[in-house]
Amino acid sequence: MAQQFRASVASLTQTLEGTVQHFVRCIKPNETKAGFLFEPQTVRVQLVSCSVQAAAEVSRAGWPYRASFFDMLDQFEDLMSAAERKLVFSGSDLARQELVKKLMLDAGFAPESYAIGRTKVFGSAGLEAELGERAAELRARREAESEARRHAREAEDAKQLVRMAALEEQAAAAAEAALNAERGTPYPHPNPRP
Repeated sequence: MAQQFRASVASLTQTLEGTVQHFVRCIKPNETKAGFLFEPQTVRVQLVSCSVQAAAEVSRAGWPYRASFFDMLDQFEDLMSAAERKLVFSGSDLARQELVKKLMLDAGFAPESYAIGRTKVFGSAGLEAELGERAAELRARREAESEARRHAREAEDAKQLVRMAALEEQAAAAAEAALNAERGTPYPHPNPRP
């Protein structure tokens, strides 16, 4: 029985994780719950405490796209450093907010094209698609920069090997000259005549 319950909960969890949840908020029209009686103050308090008024203001401002900081940062996790990824999971909402600001700036979005709340980022209807495009561009740019750094390191390593070979050659020539001087033989002429 317990195993069946666990399997049922796991299935439900999997279903919920694959969806975007929406919530219905029930607002009482009056304290007595009487029919056909509307108390504006009672309704207003409920709307404010449930953030319905704030959500309506955001929609009215033209920001239909909404994503939590966590969801957005999780989606673009590969664009962050290890320290930044750690902040996504263990940092505060303020730390995640700063990471979202940095991500939006790195992706080239103008600050007026989106709004950042306490726990969510808001944008126009096309923001999500544009985010995906800009993230792909950013990934390609970072990959190209990484490749350029790798090539620069390889070139520097090759130069270092050439320098080391030249130093070894100089050291060998100096040792040979010292041996020749010790034996009393003259230095070898660079272009000996036959």
